[in-house]
Amino acid sequence: MKFLTFLGLALVAPTVAIRKHVQLQTVDDVDCAALADLTVKGKDFGKTLELMCNNWPSDKMGAFPVADIGRGGDLLGKLLDEGGVWDQIGKIRTDGQNRGFCWKDNTVLDKSTGKCPLGYMRSGLKGLFGRSCRTGCMWSSYPVSCGMACAENRKGCAQTVVKQSLTVVQGVSSVYSFLSGDDSDTIKRAIAAVTTLSEFLMEALPPLVEIVNGAIDVVKEGEDAVMVATLLFQYAQEHAAEVNETIGSIREAIQPLADLIAELAKEQRETGSIDTGSLIQGILDHGEDMLDYGVRIAKVFTGAKCDVTAGVAFTLETVGDDRLQGPWVQRGEINGHPRYTLVGDRSTNLEWSNKGGGKWVMFSDGWSGVVGRKFLYESNARSSDYPLSGWSLIKGDAPVPEFVPVQERHDE
Repeated sequence: MKFLTFLGLALVAPTVAIRKHVQLQTVDDVDCAALADLTVKGKDFGKTLELMCNNWPSDKMGAFPVADIGRGGDLLGKLLDEGGVWDQIGKIRTDGQNRGFCWKDNTVLDKSTGKCPLGYMRSGLKGLFGRSCRTGCMWSSYPVSCGMACAENRKGCAQTVVKQSLTVVQGVSSVYSFLSGDDSDTIKRAIAAVTTLSEFLMEALPPLVEIVNGAIDVVKEGEDAVMVATLLFQYAQEHAAEVNETIGSIREAIQPLADLIAELAKEQRETGSIDTGSLIQGILDHGEDMLDYGVRIAKVFTGAKCDVTAGVAFTLETVGDDRLQGPWVQRGEINGHPRYTLVGDRSTNLEWSNKGGGKWVMFSDGWSGVVGRKFLYESNARSSDYPLSGWSLIKGDAPVPEFVPVQERHDE
């Protein structure tokens, strides 16, 4: 009952290449077991197609549209031509794993202190996920913070899926009854799962639906749904080991969520897009249990979680000068205080200056070093380690830096 959610959404993804839909002559009794022996171009699709058939919601969508093994072979044969859908699924997967951003890790507030753990900051989510915290951007490859993600640059932050996933997570968070518990592990798992599902549904499925409809001359009502689902399940099974799953665990995800397929397919035909509101409602309707099953499939196609660059002392999440965003590491001491440098840019530093009675300064050196030094921000806080507050502008842009400590600060 789980992953067909994704497939339903796949059906409603933009399908610019759809030729036409023909009302299928329904068959009251399809022999699902007769599909089990289907092999097409060396690939054993039979078990996947049989499971699809056994879990098809005939009460809402009529009989399973692929009525016999011959029709299944015809459809899959067209889709598996050299350079066809199977090869393009691989490209969809590669694109999904190299989008120019990564997803932040999350946890919840420490109950004893009411604060986020080191390396985390408040997520800004409301409702069910209101106690959640998210990491700073501690991976030097993705230094720019954009909500729930870290990107290579501002262009990466502008990707639609980053905004859509946040919208879906916020939508699910508004319903307190969605989760059976509110402990740290449950909330952490739910946020990560909803984010992964959102990315998959909004990004991986639409191009596949487009390809499937472009490869088949005439698509009978419901057959495109079956083909998209079958291809994705089959591909996920073949690559299960790469994401620490098994063929069996992927097959367990083939459950009767075809009602969502029908609803979203209708929405696609009528509006030409997947609405985040429909996705939110679909997740809520199918419940918490759907998340774990869905992630089994989705993680085959989605991008990585953000990693951590070794030795990070803190990250800057919000700052007017984008050059300063990302992870910072300590590089020795100066004037009796720690000196910090932006990872990947030794010309950008934070250190204690004895000038003017003493203060903390952030600056960036030009190509000639000190001669071209540009002071950006300063703080008059009398602290032994970098201060979290008291910052003001020198030649930098607003807002002033917002720090997310990753290691303990050594204040007196």
